[in-house]
Amino acid sequence: MTSTRKTSKSRALYYRQYRKNATEEQKRKWARQAKVRYERAKIRARALRKKIEKSKRNRRDYLRRCDQQAKVPSTPNSKLKLLNHLLDSASPATAQKFAEHGLYGSRERKARDEIVNATHVAVKQHPSVRKALVTQLNQSPTVNKSAVSEVLGVSRTHFNYKSTKGRNPRTKAETIELVVNFYRRPDIATHYPNKNKNFVILRQSRKKTFSLFKLEYPDVKISASSFYKLKPSSVKLMKAAKYLQCLCDICDSITMMVRSIKLSFMGIGLPVPIVLLPGNERDLAGVTVCSLKQLSCVNRKCSKCSPEIGLRPLLGDWAAESTTISYTVWERVEETVKGKTLNKMRKVTKTEPRADLYKALCQRLVKFAAHICNAVSQLSAYKKCKESLKKGEAACVIDFAENYVCRQYAESQTTYYVRNSVTIHPMVLIFPENSEVKRDSVVCISDDLTHDATSVKSFFAILGVHLRIYYPDVKHLIVWSDGCSCQYKSRDPMFNLSKSMNLPVSMTWNFYGSRHGKSESDGESGVVKTYLDTIVKAAQHTLNTAKDVYDLLTNSDRHIMDGSSRRHFYYMKSTIIEKMRKERVKNQVALKGIRSLHSAKPNAQGTGILYKPLSCYCKGPCWHPQEWKEFIYPG
Repeated sequence: MTSTRKTSKSRALYYRQYRKNATEEQKRKWARQAKVRYERAKIRARALRKKIEKSKRNRRDYLRRCDQQAKVPSTPNSKLKLLNHLLDSASPATAQKFAEHGLYGSRERKARDEIVNATHVAVKQHPSVRKALVTQLNQSPTVNKSAVSEVLGVSRTHFNYKSTKGRNPRTKAETIELVVNFYRRPDIATHYPNKNKNFVILRQSRKKTFSLFKLEYPDVKISASSFYKLKPSSVKLMKAAKYLQCLCDICDSITMMVRSIKLSFMGIGLPVPIVLLPGNERDLAGVTVCSLKQLSCVNRKCSKCSPEIGLRPLLGDWAAESTTISYTVWERVEETVKGKTLNKMRKVTKTEPRADLYKALCQRLVKFAAHICNAVSQLSAYKKCKESLKKGEAACVIDFAENYVCRQYAESQTTYYVRNSVTIHPMVLIFPENSEVKRDSVVCISDDLTHDATSVKSFFAILGVHLRIYYPDVKHLIVWSDGCSCQYKSRDPMFNLSKSMNLPVSMTWNFYGSRHGKSESDGESGVVKTYLDTIVKAAQHTLNTAKDVYDLLTNSDRHIMDGSSRRHFYYMKSTIIEKMRKERVKNQVALKGIRSLHSAKPNAQGTGILYKPLSCYCKGPCWHPQEWKEFIYPG
């Protein structure tokens, strides 16, 4: 091994020395020989590449020839011809295999087409055959309803047929009427004053609505599915509301705080108390009082109940931890606008320890019990008031609509920024007539844009004329409105009420709970505004003033309709309202605690008003205070 290495090394030294001592002629000879070897190597490599490419080309040609021999026809007719040939010429074993996968020859296909055509005719002409066939098909878990409905030419709804054997297929008429009226109750559904979509939307889910119905009517036998089907088309589900406007900031703040606490419970894996679930705000208020039907407890005059006492078993341990939590509430925030400091209601997000959120919730629940109790009680009283109307009585639901802005189908840029507004004030009359409940909407149109007690008085003057013309038998008017201070619930409106608004009938004025005054008048506003916008968009009329709006409405099909619902339009000039505004009695004495009363009426002498905290239209014993308190205006 060692000798071989030495020999190789010595040979390498010899050739190195030999090349070093070679002459120039010898070196050129060696270069020519190397060039020749390189050229020959290139030729051999080129030939090898050609040989490889030729072999590849031959391989591709071979594969192409193989594909051409087994290639499927490309055109539809040739494919159909090949498939029919395979099906018709198949052996019995092959035909059976084809049939297992739904492939048949021309003879079997014709027979099956005849059967399908005969079945189609029978299904169309005989409902009993259709029901039997669909029932049989429904028993198969792999049936393709879309394909079967397309082949038979019937709707997929037939597959939802269920046999009514063994049960009553129809619900009683009394139960249907009860359910429909329950869906439309103000405490179950809210009237949205949206001119683009005038609808009523549920306050809770259908499941929660059914639970409330069974809780109120436990003896009525009705299933959940039947209850869902009886929902009127005008009552929409909660998901139909795109914008939630005119919300109660008190209730919404409590809801947002409770939602944050509920999410915190779910985050740490604790069971959520029932009162913290959505829609149980009233139950949460009930936890903090002895009873929601005792005014001493609701108004926080009872020493045995308080928010801290009621919430301590539910949230005491949770609030003891120092973990921070984020929540959102409605609060008054100071904002500077054009050099003036204004207090505006804004949604504020806070991040505080749990104990601070617990204290803030307890502080808000102090007044929340009275707030929600008044709202629910007044809505219930409104429902009972409509049901207990007698001959000679009429309920009147009133509220200002948002001012209608006069638009044109095609308007210039200058006109776009100087649009006129129109005041719309609906007054919905509800009264019994021939054992039926009738409705008559008195819609007042005016170019006076000041929504105050004087404008309300002028509209009631129109209502008095309307009652004398159309309903002279009405002797008592029960008015329902919200508690807006500048319009219905302050010293000037109460003084006008003491004079019965100069109407030839007696009056009783009821107020909805604070921030819970949605009613039928909002629906009337939506109908009128939707009609006006539709006419303008169709380029049929141009509306510039309140008189144009009045003329259009009085000449439309919306005026004095037939049936149980009627509608009348009246126009009040701003000059008349301004004259009444200058002649009004000023500096009247205000009733102390006027914001807490929800029912009032003039006294017999017309010198003052009688009032009480809540309205009461119960036929039997109730928890409402029955005594009226009197307030007499001095002088």
